[in-house]
Amino acid sequence: MSMLTARKFDSLVDIGCGDGRVLKEIAQRFPGKRLVGLDYSEKSLSFAKAFSPDLTFETGTDELFDSFLLIEVIEHISPLGMESFLAGVCQNLKEGAFGIITTPCDNVALNPKHYQHFNRTSIEETLSAHFDIVSLEYISADTLGTKIIQRLLANKLFILNEKRSISYLYSLYKERYLNATERNATQLCVLVRKKSRIS
Repeated sequence: MSMLTARKFDSLVDIGCGDGRVLKEIAQRFPGKRLVGLDYSEKSLSFAKAFSPDLTFETGTDELFDSFLLIEVIEHISPLGMESFLAGVCQNLKEGAFGIITTPCDNVALNPKHYQHFNRTSIEETLSAHFDIVSLEYISADTLGTKIIQRLLANKLFILNEKRSISYLYSLYKERYLNATERNATQLCVLVRKKSRIS
């Protein structure tokens, strides 16, 4: 959220929005913005529409946006299809649009549902044809503290629902474990800007 707070935007598209939870949080923090969630899964979109009926969720759009999110999406795209996928993302972006991309770091074992995980070099190579990288951060340190917090939030015995406890654990995570190093990061967070096309 801090990356969004630091930048001016009027419209945002969340590509691969799933159940719409992230877009709902953004709507609460940034009222009055044009927000659209996109996902190919009708099942996911039905959940999103049920949870957030006041927001727009679609399988596709012709609108142009000045910002976008790709949260835990590109690892699901085949390397052979990545170029056309990113070109498609750009078709819905205004000139100079910025975006936030998060993806698993290659420190993490490859999930069977993922085609690849990334490091600084591979993410730069993947994005370079369409986006300039403004900043790259290693996040979500793989530490004992992180694992304890994750287990307290959800495990086989219970899911924590008490708001004050959740808020405290999130604050603790943000303060101590959100920032990571190249060696212990589980995720990359990349701020990008759409490349200008010279006609």
